[in-house]
Amino acid sequence: MDPYKTHSSDTEAAHQGILPRYLDLLRACRDRVVEGFGGLFEAMFDELDDFMLQLAENAETNQQRGHYFEVMHTALLNQAGLRQIFTGEIAKGFDNFAAGQAEPLRTPVAQQQRKLSLIDQDDYEVSLAYGEVTRKANEAYMGQLLALNHRLAVLAGGVKLGESHPGLPGCPAQICDAMQTALEALGPEVESGLLIQWAGEFERRIMQQADGLYQAYNQELVLGGILPHLSLEAIGFESATAGSSLLKPTPPQPVEPPPAPAPPPPQPEDEEPEATPEHELFQGIQDLLAHRRREPLPPLVPLDDEGDGEYPLPGHAPEEAAPAPVARPARAVGAAHTDYASLMRSLNTLQSNVPPLAQVSFAQMPLDAVKENFAQQSAALATLVQEQQVSSADADIIDLVGMLFEFILNDKSLPDSIKALLSHLHTPYLKVAMLDRKIFFRNKHPARRLLNALSQAGALCNGEGDAQGIFARMRGVVERVVQDFEDDTRLFNTLLEDFTAFVDQFGHRSEAMEKRSVEAAKGRERLREARQAVSRALVDMTWDHPLPKTIDTLVMGSWANLLVLIYLRNGQDSPQWRDGIQVVTDLVWSVQPKPSPAERHKLRDTLPGLKGRIQDGLALIGDPEVNTKSVINDIDAVFHDLLSAKEEEETRNLLEPPPGPLPDIQLDITPAPPEIQSDRAVWSDIDPPLPPTEPLSKHLPPDVARYAEILKVVKLGTWFEFGVPETKARIRAKLSWFSPHTSYYIFVDQGGIQVAVKSMRTLCHEMARGETRIVPIAKKPLMDRALEAVHSLLGQPDKEPA
Repeated sequence: MDPYKTHSSDTEAAHQGILPRYLDLLRACRDRVVEGFGGLFEAMFDELDDFMLQLAENAETNQQRGHYFEVMHTALLNQAGLRQIFTGEIAKGFDNFAAGQAEPLRTPVAQQQRKLSLIDQDDYEVSLAYGEVTRKANEAYMGQLLALNHRLAVLAGGVKLGESHPGLPGCPAQICDAMQTALEALGPEVESGLLIQWAGEFERRIMQQADGLYQAYNQELVLGGILPHLSLEAIGFESATAGSSLLKPTPPQPVEPPPAPAPPPPQPEDEEPEATPEHELFQGIQDLLAHRRREPLPPLVPLDDEGDGEYPLPGHAPEEAAPAPVARPARAVGAAHTDYASLMRSLNTLQSNVPPLAQVSFAQMPLDAVKENFAQQSAALATLVQEQQVSSADADIIDLVGMLFEFILNDKSLPDSIKALLSHLHTPYLKVAMLDRKIFFRNKHPARRLLNALSQAGALCNGEGDAQGIFARMRGVVERVVQDFEDDTRLFNTLLEDFTAFVDQFGHRSEAMEKRSVEAAKGRERLREARQAVSRALVDMTWDHPLPKTIDTLVMGSWANLLVLIYLRNGQDSPQWRDGIQVVTDLVWSVQPKPSPAERHKLRDTLPGLKGRIQDGLALIGDPEVNTKSVINDIDAVFHDLLSAKEEEETRNLLEPPPGPLPDIQLDITPAPPEIQSDRAVWSDIDPPLPPTEPLSKHLPPDVARYAEILKVVKLGTWFEFGVPETKARIRAKLSWFSPHTSYYIFVDQGGIQVAVKSMRTLCHEMARGETRIVPIAKKPLMDRALEAVHSLLGQPDKEPA
């Protein structure tokens, strides 16, 4: 007789709570699950900006794109709070279970279904999306959940909720519910379409990564002595998952041992089983190619919805034209069998006709010319298939390799020079595919790994400028393959090891160089910060108080340099800074009209001390180009002109100053507007800062201001692509440092060398004009992305003719 009572899945009756002696064990399970899913939540948010920016790139309208930016900004700003809600809801599921409460799901659709009220269509679609995530997770982790149901029943005094019951603490339904509850905190204005997209990202980043968590959850209960010998087979689970290794099976009764099975043939350590998703993908492509025989293949361009975040984001030309497809010849029906010897001789001939790569200038080669050359190679191969004995299956492989390299030529994550270089590998890789089909589904295949490594390193490369850099080494690798590869794929192992070692060493050097570049940049930014502060202070004091040329030259020249020196040495809060600013205040006040005798007397009383302080300050900077005596003489001349001869005579006849105290020196200072700050900046090479309470977007046109919101959340390490007006070339550079004081961005190239310093204002305008864009770096290897794109393209239904 089953000692446990079974809880019906169609009732919401709760159990009586867990036994008191198991409370500490359940808390330990709760803490482990909460910590694990909290870590996955943080990992998802680390990639959230790439995901959201990719969605914005694919948005159909500017309004939708702006909505995505707003949600991204809000989510990133409130990440800690959202994580707290998410983990709190998960912990609540454990607490409810401990108290004997099976709280119903808190999603809007679940609540409305219980109230028998009408369900909003948008809420219904979102709940359907999360319901599908829950269903898949329940199927994927059925073995683990079944074991949890039995073990948790022990804690609950024998009541089993059921492995798919939403009250089972930590189950997929509760995790999905916690995510929906957290996202509700973003507000009702979030579009349902975005929430559905987010459900897919949640599934990839969290639910598909949860196998280890459920294993650890079970293990925590096993360590607590709860059913340590539970066997999945014994409780009716016939197909145990890989994660069920934690569930120790009951030792079998001694019986007559069956004959020992023959040992499997030895397998190399790096050999991968063929029953993998990669192998299934390749088989699917083969089937689709076979189905499309006698039909022309559609042009292949990288799909916008590949979900890897590798394609251009806001910051490129608003309506960038799709890449021109590569012209393909008509497909031919193959022979029954392939004459491999003849085919390989013909491919060797094609490969040997490639000119030496040292004579090719890839930086100067237009992409259209590269595609034209590739089209000619494809035509030559089509002729080869028609003239020689090539089976239909091998003809499909020839087409597949052509589509892979067409993907490379249309991949926006690669610079054009890298596309041109990698296109020379087409024929050698076709030979590899003819020799070994495993290149299409074995991740560890050396030729596949080499192409992935070349594309990954080349994505950040700026062309042929550095003879010791990545591009030069890549050229050498490609040249070795073209010249030396015949039929021995061990060459790819050698080249892969050498190239990987070089990239690692280059990476260490570039990190050290980047550190030095950043330290030097910080020093320059300190000077820029000082100049910004001085420029702002001086422009605020002088923009609406006209100065004679002599005084203006002194204030905006030598005295500005002295204030910069004081800022760097003593800071803005020092008495030296206040004294330097007071000199400027006195000078500006002194040249303003003085209608009353008391003010003129105050001026004459102030002048000697003021000139003394100016002399001391100029002596401090020790500028050999400044003649202090000449400056003082020029100041005397200015004030002589300001005070008329009559006023001087009247003053000389006065034996005493006017009755009453002399007026204080007061200067009415109104902060200058940003456009005045920019026009009257002391130094032309700085971008004056905005007042700390005003965002930059307030002072930019709407079509430019939205890029300021993007730049606020861009992380260090993000790659940008800039246009170089002088050469009309484009370079890629990494955001290495940002100054919060001056709002300047420091960029370094792949070698860690500083290549650009740009203000936020400049970047916003460049991104709006399409001169600068963010380059998301592909996280999936090139071959994976290319094969997935091929499969997706071939699986699309043919368009009806117009």
